[in-house]
Formats: sequence, structure tokens, C-alpha cells
Amino acid sequence: MPKLLLTLTTVINIDFHKKFILAYKYPKTAWHEFQDSFNRYKPTPYPRFINCFITEKCNFNCPMCHVAQSRLRNLTEMPYSKLAPFFDQIAPYSPSISLAGGEPLLHPEIIKIINHLTRQKMTKGLVTNGLLLEKIAPELIDSGLDFLAISLDGPDEPTQYERGLVKNSFTQILKGIEKIVKLRGKNILPNIRLATVISKANLENFDQIFNIAQSLGVDQWSISHHFYYYNSIKKQQEKLSQTKNFGSDVWGEDNGSNKIYFDGFQRQLISQKLDTIKQKLAASHTRLRVSFPNTTDIDSFYTGKFPSIHSKCTSPFNQIYLRGNGDVEMCHGYILGNIQKNTLDHIWHSQKTQKFQKYIKKNRLIPACFRCCSLNPVFD
Repeated sequence: MPKLLLTLTTVINIDFHKKFILAYKYPKTAWHEFQDSFNRYKPTPYPRFINCFITEKCNFNCPMCHVAQSRLRNLTEMPYSKLAPFFDQIAPYSPSISLAGGEPLLHPEIIKIINHLTRQKMTKGLVTNGLLLEKIAPELIDSGLDFLAISLDGPDEPTQYERGLVKNSFTQILKGIEKIVKLRGKNILPNIRLATVISKANLENFDQIFNIAQSLGVDQWSISHHFYYYNSIKKQQEKLSQTKNFGSDVWGEDNGSNKIYFDGFQRQLISQKLDTIKQKLAASHTRLRVSFPNTTDIDSFYTGKFPSIHSKCTSPFNQIYLRGNGDVEMCHGYILGNIQKNTLDHIWHSQKTQKFQKYIKKNRLIPACFRCCSLNPVFD
């Protein structure tokens, strides 16, 4: 049993106490993770992770939004009346649910949605830009939410503005985080995480968010590399889409014809700042847990080198994305079906799903994997 408790993937980088609490609260989810750990490239009987873009609307205008291409095609949202029966349908399979968008707190029925998931005893998290967090904090705490991730990409107002193009967003986000931490009090859940993406907006000062995360009293701080692509990658994915009928989207910021996103000086600066954070972490004896980017090969990552086949991604074998119009997406615009027409069980076991899984199992990568957030890249 102890090994089972430690394998709950949905509780990335949290302490043993929380893992124990969550495994006790969701034993079926924990058991599935234990079973799946023996063969990551075998399709699970049912999706283990469902990423729900419950609304495609957003109150930020991030220049580097990595899902803007697919999101802006259809600014829709799923009403509670349609989501509730879907959640009832999937509840016996105990998947983990991530509520995202767009900005999920813009959904007018967001609390009803979380409450429904709580009644159905499913693991659930929410990813927000934090702009509306202060107002809705009491209801979120009372809803039974397990995980809360708040994007914070700058340690000050000018940097945060450059990231999302919303005035006074830094102050408003911090107010929301302070309130949610205060209302949670000494309770274990929800686990509160700040999420930072390295970008040209915060290159000079993203390391300063460490001090803010400490002072706010959050549980985690995750740092991610910037997701981008260039023309050749997009063309290769479009060619694959034409020959195999897969999706043609590439998630990340379009860098045009330039393969290099950060120059040599900038890459060195990123390395230095990550090392500084590690030193601060070792010296501070803080309870804050820090998750670092998915590769330490910063030069290869930001100079356009394509990952090797030894890179790891299990996403097509265990998770799906639910879009605001009911479409079930596997990867990069590859639509498997729609929950308003078929059950998720039917969609998951369809020929369309199996076709993509078989392709990835054989080839490991597609062009759109280039800097996808689901990939743990390895560079030969």
C-alpha cells in the first residue's frame, strides 16, 4: 500500500502527507495510477486525465498563449446542464479532472461544476490566471477543490502587464492568492501552486518570484520553459495532417522563420537564474516545493533542436482534452468525437483514437511534439 500512495500522478511534487490524504480520499484513482505505472505506452481502459476547457473565453490577452490558435476558432463554453450528465457518465471510472480554458473562472457556473465533481468524488483541479480569484475565493474553498494553480509570470506590475496585457493585474492576482491562502487556513487542500513560464517578458526577473511564493505561503512553485515553434515545424505538422488526417495545430508561440528563441546570452542568464533558485531553495529550509523545467538542456531547447525519439510523452495513451463545444481532442487539433453525440467510452475506443495511439507507439513523436508541454524532451 505505501508504494501505491506514492504513485498518484495527479499530486506532482507534493509531500507524503498530502499524497496519503489524496490516495485515501480517491483510492480508485490511486490504484489506476499504480496499475498504469507498469506500462506507460499501453492505452488505459478509460482516460485517466480529462482536461476540460470549460470555456474558451479569457480576460487576458497573452501574446504567447500556446492554445490561442485552437481556442480562438470557437469562443464557446459548456453549460452546467451539459457538463453534469457527462460527469455522471465518467464518474464510475474515477478520472482526474482539470478545469481550464480560456479562463475557467469566467464560466458563470464554475462553482456548480466543481460542487458536482465533489459530489461524484472525482479528483479535481483548476488552472486560473488569478484575476478573479479574490472575489470567488470563499466559494472555491468551500467547493472541495483539490488543486489550484495560479499563473504568475512576473514579480512586479510592469512584468506581469507585459505578460497578460491587463493593467493592475499583478496587484489583483496577489490579493486573490493572499485571500485563498488565508481562507484555507490550516487545511491540507486545496494544494495551491504558482505557475511561471519563462518568457521574454520575465527573462530578467522570473527568479524573484521565489521570494513572492515564499511570502504568500503557497505550497508549490512550478517553472516551465517557454513553448514555441517555427515555420518549418508548422509546415511539417500540416503535411502530416494531410497524409494521416491528424490535427494541424502546433501549441506554442509562433516564432516565424527563426529557430532560435533565446540567444546565447539569454540562455546563459536562464541557467544562472535557475541555479540561483536552487541555491536559495537549499539555503532557506522553506516548506515551498519548487518544480523546475522539464529539461536542463537549455541550449538545445531554445535553439530549435528537435527532441529525440527517447523523449517521453504518455498523453495519447491516458488523457484527452474536452473543448468548449464538446469536442474531444487528443493532440494538437486532432478531434476524436464530441460528447454531445457519443459517450466518452465509445470515443476512447474508436478507430480514430486507436489510429493515433498506434502511430505514436511506433514513431514516438510528431512534428507538433516539438515543444509541447506534455513532452519530457531528450536531446541526443
